[in-house]
Amino acid sequence: MELEAEIKKIKFQISLIGEAIRYNENPLTSLVIELDWSEEDLEAAHDCFEQAETVLNNNPQDFNNVMFEKLFKEKLGVGYQRVKAIVLAFYREHRWTSVCVAYANSFGDTRPSELMSIT
Repeated sequence: MELEAEIKKIKFQISLIGEAIRYNENPLTSLVIELDWSEEDLEAAHDCFEQAETVLNNNPQDFNNVMFEKLFKEKLGVGYQRVKAIVLAFYREHRWTSVCVAYANSFGDTRPSELMSIT
């Protein structure tokens, strides 16, 4: 069963390789390959953004970088450094941009340099 899941993931990643000629053109595809994600992992990332968007829309005062990073830690086992890369890739592909901007802004005056391009 584990071998079958791994083969499915490899097929998914190979299908994306053709699109991943350059990071600047396909940042999300490049991220999936770099992080060795499956299709389910990518869906889990979308779920994290969707949950964060719900918080932003319903209780914006409850949104902060710690809460957002916790979603990714729980669903994908990734920490702060990886979350920054994930946010940048989604932002550069114009996906979940309001969440990406809110995440970058949640740092206030201590915004990480990697996120300075998010406005």
